[in-house]
Order: sequence, then structure tokens, then C-alpha cells
Amino acid sequence: MGEKINEKILPAEILESNFTFLNDISNVVRNRVKDSLAFLGEKIVIDEFVSGKMLRSQFAVKMAGNSNLINSTTFCNACAAIELVHTASLCHDDVIDRADERRKKDSLWKQIGNSGAILTGDLLLINATTLLAMSDEKSYLPAFLNKITEMIETESEQELLLRGIQIDEATSLRIARSKTGSLFAFLGHVCGDGDERLSKTLEEAGYLIGAIYQLADDIFDVVSSDEVAGKTLGTDNKRGKLTLPQTGNDGIKATVALIKEQYFRAIEILAPYPEKQDALKLFISEDIKPIIKQHDFQIAFI
Repeated sequence: MGEKINEKILPAEILESNFTFLNDISNVVRNRVKDSLAFLGEKIVIDEFVSGKMLRSQFAVKMAGNSNLINSTTFCNACAAIELVHTASLCHDDVIDRADERRKKDSLWKQIGNSGAILTGDLLLINATTLLAMSDEKSYLPAFLNKITEMIETESEQELLLRGIQIDEATSLRIARSKTGSLFAFLGHVCGDGDERLSKTLEEAGYLIGAIYQLADDIFDVVSSDEVAGKTLGTDNKRGKLTLPQTGNDGIKATVALIKEQYFRAIEILAPYPEKQDALKLFISEDIKPIIKQHDFQIAFI
């Protein structure tokens, strides 16, 4: 990236603490999945549900930095709840898209059938809600439910109303923000730690980052391969979910332009908070850029 990261923002001791905290989040997710799906016995492998990139938690932990949120049970549960929601959405999405592969293994519906995958996703979703509802800090629950509703409504719009319709740039961005950005936005809100202005700023940063990731993923669905992605690609086009990159080189260029716009907007809104701005740059550099590089695709400004 063109702008240098202030390396003082995350010294070694903070990085070590963050790594430990991410493990704590992963353990909470694993235990909740285990409790939810214990009745399935050996039909599924629990670790398949907690082996993802945990991008949303990575974002949250970096944005929290050295604040009191790190090592907070409430913050840990908020991150774990979002990871559970994300995993639940994948269980459902793979059924809808008829995607055979997820995380380089058979998708869940291929293992236990359509109904099994749908019900598993339902169980994970209600478990995520219960986890946050039972937390010491219940004030986050309305925002949590609002973001999940936003995500599901947008997924429903794309599936039920927009199939077969070539969407424009504005619609593409709106869908990316709401479908993927909403979960990042919730954790951004939590990272504000009660500071209303900071919470709103970090929530918007979450929307912007989520949009970047979704728009990039739309590009990968066109230019990458199943082997590289570790999941089934091309399902959007096959099912008439017409994303902007599917229109060819012009669509891909337009999508990259949208990504660039969201990136610089995120940097801009965090200018009053230099430490948060540096943390966001670090997240892009360490967590988003390697994914883009993995797909042998370049976005010059990232």
C-alpha cells in the first residue's frame, strides 16, 4: 500500500495478546458448535465449522487494539456470535447455490443432505443469538439482530428479486455493503466500546471493509478457480445472480474502481483516529491482501 503503517500501534505484546484472544474466540465457536450439533454424532467433523479465515474477528481484534475490550468476555462472545452467524449463512448459501465444495471439502449439504444443512444453519444462528443474549452486556443485542436482519433481507432480495437482472454499480455496492458488510459493521460498532461517535465511525468502516471483500469475491467468482478458492465458483452466473464482474473486463474494472472508492473512504473516515486508521491498514495488508494475491489478481492500491 502507498501509506506506511505506524508500527508502534501494535507492538509485540499486543500482537501476542490478540493472537491469544483469537484462539479464545475460536474455542468459544468450537464449543458452541459442539453443543449445537452433538446430536449428529460422527456425521460431521466439528473442526470444519471453525477452520475458516475468521476475517470478521480479525477485523474486530485489530480495531480494538490495546483497549480494554481485549480479554473481555462480552467482546469475545460478540466475535464468536458473528462467526457462528457467518458459518450458518454458509450452510444455507451452499444449499441455495448447489455449491459442492467449501473450504476444500464437501459442502455440508453433500455430507448430510439439504434438510440437514438447512437445519444445522438454523441451529447455529439461534445459538449465536443465545450466546449474545446471555452475555453480561445485552445492549449489543438490538444492533446484532438489526445487522443479521439486514444480511438476510439482502440475501433474499438478491435471490428472489434480482435473479436474471443485470445490476448496476450502485446496486452492486449496496448489496455488497448489506450482505457482507453488515457483520463487519456490527463488530465495528462493538469496538467503539460505548463511545457513540467512535462506534458509528467504526461501524461504517466495517461496512466499507465488508463491501471491499464482497466485491473482490465477486471478481474471484469470475476469474479464479475452484482449486485456488477451495470452494465451488461460478454458481452466481449459473443461477442467474448477475454480479457486476460478469459483464466482462469493463465490469471487472468498474468493480475494482468501487473497491478503490471504499478503501480510500475507510481511510478517510478514520483520520480523526490515527491508531484505528493504522489498524485498518494492517488488517487490509495482513488479512485482505493475501486473499487477493492467492487468486492471482492484483489491485494496485491495496
